Amino acid sequence: MNVTELREQSVALLPRREALGTVTVAWVNAHNTAVALNLGSFCSSATAVAGQSIKIG
Repeated sequence: MNVTELREQSVALLPRREALGTVTVAWVNAHNTAVALNLGSFCSSATAVAGQSIKIG
């Protein structure tokens, strides 16, 4: 996303906390994984892969 696209985004105000209710229950599972591999030594290149998942329910 560049600056022009960011400026085109709209925003909305959230209701006051009282309007949202008194009890809020949410189960959140977040997982981050990363693997990096660097084989060799001098003038070698490294490869890295990362992932993230978030489940709310």
